[in-house]
Amino acid sequence: MVETGEILEREIASGGTALHDLAYNAANAALPDEPCSICGGGTGQRAEPPQIGPGATPCNGCNATGKTRPFQTWYPFSVDNVKEFAGFLAASGGFEIC
Repeated sequence: MVETGEILEREIASGGTALHDLAYNAANAALPDEPCSICGGGTGQRAEPPQIGPGATPCNGCNATGKTRPFQTWYPFSVDNVKEFAGFLAASGGFEIC
């Protein structure tokens, strides 16, 4: 059976991981900002915590801009992260997800 770390190393060496990195990050960069769910996307002013919605306090969810990046963009991808994970797999001696 081929180990996951070996598969990742081959994918890195083939350039496939770098291509995915470029495509994933380009797609995320092209996504438009979304209205902030904390202040309602209006003026960037929110209600007093723990309330949400418009208010008089600068919104910490969007840095008072009224916009946030889409949820999908919160999960970065890079060749370096894959290399690090492949190294972890090689050093770990293996594990099972049951």
